[in-house]
Amino acid sequence: MSLTLAILWGSSLSATCQNYPAVSYGTESFLVVWQGDHVGGKGVYGMRVAEDGKLLDSVAFPIHPDGSYAYPDVAFGGGNWGVIAWTEVGDGTYRLDFVRVSPEGDVLDPSPTQVCSGDVYRGALAFDGLFTYLAVWYDNSAEEIRGARISVTGTVLDPWGFTVASARRGAEPEICYDGNAWLVVWNDWIGAKLGTFGARVSSDGTVLDPAGFVVRDPDESNYQPSVSAGGGKSLVVWEESEDTYGAFVDPGGSVLAPGTFNISLFHSPGVAYGAEKWLVVMERPHQDFFTPKMDASFVDCTGGVTLLDAGNDGIGSGWGPASVAFGTSSWLAVWWTGTDWGTYEPNIAGRLVDASGTLQAQVLASQFVNCRLDLYAQGTTNAISTVAVDQAFDICVEPIQATPDDPIRVRFSSDELQDGDATGSWTAGMSGQKRVAARGSHGASLLVAKRRFGLN
Repeated sequence: MSLTLAILWGSSLSATCQNYPAVSYGTESFLVVWQGDHVGGKGVYGMRVAEDGKLLDSVAFPIHPDGSYAYPDVAFGGGNWGVIAWTEVGDGTYRLDFVRVSPEGDVLDPSPTQVCSGDVYRGALAFDGLFTYLAVWYDNSAEEIRGARISVTGTVLDPWGFTVASARRGAEPEICYDGNAWLVVWNDWIGAKLGTFGARVSSDGTVLDPAGFVVRDPDESNYQPSVSAGGGKSLVVWEESEDTYGAFVDPGGSVLAPGTFNISLFHSPGVAYGAEKWLVVMERPHQDFFTPKMDASFVDCTGGVTLLDAGNDGIGSGWGPASVAFGTSSWLAVWWTGTDWGTYEPNIAGRLVDASGTLQAQVLASQFVNCRLDLYAQGTTNAISTVAVDQAFDICVEPIQATPDDPIRVRFSSDELQDGDATGSWTAGMSGQKRVAARGSHGASLLVAKRRFGLN
């Protein structure tokens, strides 16, 4: 078996934290977007991923590189991806901006389009399958879930936005399109506990449930809803008492039998429909902050749940909620992951899962990058791009664009490589490359490179 070894470099120079990923499938590849902290603020970056797990961009490309952009979401429609991101303008004013990204990874809008501004927080995006996106967000001052439609050319069709529903606490709405209307879900108070609510919006912007409807009147507070449509219904999932629960909603806005059902003892879910079922990806409870695992379950159209047999290591290491998308035959789930070095410095990682539940290639879509990493046939300078299981090769690391005394450490996960020196440290002023001998193993597509400040 051969796995593509995907190493990014230069994706966000001087980055210290990369998180909040989102993923969407286009025509032939996935687009993963995420928030990357860097000197001067935050930016949103992207990487295209093929269905076999190969990274299609040698360098992660900036989508919203300037200002202080965060919390991106992405959806595919009209032949391009649409990406929204939240940014702080100043003086208590915030904004959601929209840009388009082509299937070739080109950002099509030199200047982003403003969707809304004010006391707004985060946002979610979905496409209606024809001509229109719907962006939704929470307005803190108005205590409302609000929305605006965007055309495939990037024109905001509702420049003042419109009210989807009142919400005293709806900071993180999520959205999907079910073939008839958009379904928006969020958490809000029911008495002293947070429940899960929904409302439908038609393609012409009509709110079909202006008062909203209750998806879950909870025993304990609900958090982190996610939603995906397929098979003539939508599956809404959420966290409750650190477990994951779900409920089906029909196109008329009614909760279907069997009502609320338990999906897993895990939490922080993300969900996507494909191959006549839903894949729900969750974070496994853990005691050690630096070793969380991700797990996944299938949910069929009757509410039957099948936990994927992923063993002790799960489908990967990281923190939820995951973002999940289905391609033509596999799901790609992405999340943020970190290190066990005692510092909170996440990367973006993920896993491909096929329709049978078999785990495919692992994906690393971002890095703390001030190093370039190349692969050579062992003992040579012949570059290679793929590594087979049990194949010997050299990993070559070279500091780039760093001040001479910046300490740099690289760590190659000993779980993913055999016969490799696990760590190495040097300063950016050193000349040449550092070589680490390694041998391919099942997870050889996952390598982690880090830049750290103040490391002795």
